[in-house]
Amino acid sequence: MADSASESDSSSIDGGPIMMPPSPITREQLQKRIESLQQQNRVLKVELETYKLRVKALQEENRGLRQASVIIQAKAEQEEEFISNTLLKKIQALKKEKESLAHHYEREEECLTNDLSRKLTQLRQEKCRLEQTLEQEQECLVNRLMRKIEKLEAETLAKQSNLEQLRREKVELENTLEQEQEALVNKLWKRMDKLEAEKRMLQIKLDQPVSDPASPRDINNGDTATNLSAHIQTLRSEVARLRQTLAISQQEHTQKMQRYAQEERNIKEENLRLQRKLQLEVERREALCRHLSESESSLEMEEERHYNEQVLGARQHTVSPVPYNPSPSQSRPLSPGLSSMQAPSPRDSLIDRAALRLLLTDELAKDSSSRRSQHHNQLVPWILLSLKNKIKARGPKKHLKRLNAPKAWMLDKLGGVFAPRPSTGPHKLRESLPLVIFLRNRLKYALTNSEVTKIVMQRLIKVDGKVRTDPNYPAGFMDVITIEKTGEFFRLIYDVKGRFTIHRITGEEAKYKLCKVKKVQTGPKGIPFLVTRDGRTIRYPDPMIKVNDTIQLEIATSKILDFIKFESGNLCMITGGRNLGRVGTVVSRERHPGSFDIVHIKDANGHTFATRLNNVFIIGKGSKPYVSLPRGKGVKLSIAEERDKRLAAKTQ
Repeated sequence: MADSASESDSSSIDGGPIMMPPSPITREQLQKRIESLQQQNRVLKVELETYKLRVKALQEENRGLRQASVIIQAKAEQEEEFISNTLLKKIQALKKEKESLAHHYEREEECLTNDLSRKLTQLRQEKCRLEQTLEQEQECLVNRLMRKIEKLEAETLAKQSNLEQLRREKVELENTLEQEQEALVNKLWKRMDKLEAEKRMLQIKLDQPVSDPASPRDINNGDTATNLSAHIQTLRSEVARLRQTLAISQQEHTQKMQRYAQEERNIKEENLRLQRKLQLEVERREALCRHLSESESSLEMEEERHYNEQVLGARQHTVSPVPYNPSPSQSRPLSPGLSSMQAPSPRDSLIDRAALRLLLTDELAKDSSSRRSQHHNQLVPWILLSLKNKIKARGPKKHLKRLNAPKAWMLDKLGGVFAPRPSTGPHKLRESLPLVIFLRNRLKYALTNSEVTKIVMQRLIKVDGKVRTDPNYPAGFMDVITIEKTGEFFRLIYDVKGRFTIHRITGEEAKYKLCKVKKVQTGPKGIPFLVTRDGRTIRYPDPMIKVNDTIQLEIATSKILDFIKFESGNLCMITGGRNLGRVGTVVSRERHPGSFDIVHIKDANGHTFATRLNNVFIIGKGSKPYVSLPRGKGVKLSIAEERDKRLAAKTQ
């Protein structure tokens, strides 16, 4: 404030236009002002010195801080360099360890690959050897059975010829006997007539008067009557003897015919027994072939699983930078030395099981005749106990063991104890596929049963155009499964190995399905109707539709669009038996009243096979099918043909 006052005074003095002479009072004031200003100047100088000292101290402190920061920075650089060197050393060590692990893993993988290839080669050799052995056994068995059949046919023909000869001899004997009997009767009648005439003549002579003397002629006439009576007695005894001889010959002929009929029945029974034995041998051979195909498919799945595990393990080992610590629970052996001490692989156990199954089948076939009575005695109490337990049961079964599930479902044996039991529906248990297995195991749209339940409860799944919310609903052959949210359509159809395959179809094809006619009748009030294989009842059908024909049904309206007659030359698919899933053309039909009708079928490769009429499902007119067929077109290949096909695909 004093500075501003002095400045204002000075400005007023300096800037005044007229320099007035100072007055005494003003000078004193100025003097005081000067002194005060000087005093303030001294104070400011002292403050300036103080600030200079403070600045100097701050500069010293700043210099010290700079030196300290330089020292700290140098230490930080040293520590950083030390840490970087340490990390580089660790990285180099990890790289070396990684290279060693990669080399070790490559060596192990090469060892494992060699081991697997060696085992695969050995398995293929064993398979070829088994195929050769099986073919030899089949050929030997077929030759032996053919020899037996030829021998039996020859014996049957010989016995039939003997029987025909005996029949001819019987007819000849009967004719001869009738002729002799007729001749004898005629002879006897002639003699009786003669005797009657002589008797009448004697009676006339006896009635004559006795006045005439006796003469030698009369005596001779008396002798003649006595002789005639004796002759009559002789003839009667001869007739009795001939009748007795005729009865004896008739009895012998009856006994001989009974013996011939008994021999014929025995021959027929022996022929039937041999036919059954031949059928059992054929079924055993088919079971062996089926077991071999199942073991081969299981081996392929096992090899694929091992390969996937190897690929997954290789990816994990390649990505991971940390040291490799193998877990003891891992199924892959660490080295060839350690692999020999571990448990056998599932493939070896599967081979052992297949070999054991073959041995058991042979042993059972050998011991079946000797142990039949013993098994019968052991089975009777067990059957009684099972019947007793069944009486105690309440209602139908509600559970299904996984081991008892149909093989067409392809469920693994180690995935649990129970399998989903299909609900009551249009298809039988062993001819259906539950929706839970179709969505979870086949399409992989869910992982658990609860997820499948959530999917079907959202009304996302349709079977034959109707929403199904039951996860255990039984879908069967020719059923159309629709998933509208994904725009997918599937038709349940068999492959040549008898399994339900995932067969995708178009939306146009999903509008209809094929149904086999099981029954055609007339209901109340004369209304005709038919019943299909999937339990549908359709009223007022075409009168040309008969049993075993196939109808093309529109799913939305349940109307018959077309029908296919069961005739020779039409295309069919087998829905049961050992030829399940095969497609071919109907060749002929054998009718067996009181038994099953047999249908002969030829496939696209020219192979002919036969099956029962109930197993044939017509799917097309001529060679054109009404529905699309899965891969392979229903042509079944042998084990050798499948092997050659796989090898050709691998080489390409």
